[in-house]
Amino acid sequence: MGKWFNSPLIDVSVKSNTLGITRLGLSVSKSVGSAHKRNLIKRRLRSLFISTHNIQKGWDIVVIPKKESLETDFKLFRKTFISSLQYLSVIPITTTNSENLNEK
Repeated sequence: MGKWFNSPLIDVSVKSNTLGITRLGLSVSKSVGSAHKRNLIKRRLRSLFISTHNIQKGWDIVVIPKKESLETDFKLFRKTFISSLQYLSVIPITTTNSENLNEK
């Protein structure tokens, strides 16, 4: 059984795996919006996942964005994503991560 993080923008589930790699799964419901909007959310999440360099290996991460994530500022969306991974212990909580959140 995995661990969950819930917020007004996204729900995130993580579970450890034995593969030695971390995988990202996205589940974007039609209630989020049109295909164009759903694809935009998926592109943003993939970009955030790739740009987060300190993700530990050996996790399966499933992200379920909510409709509100389309209407929010990207900086807040990024901060929520990073916070969820920190809360779920997929990335370490350090002052460097906090500085990076304010930087971009």
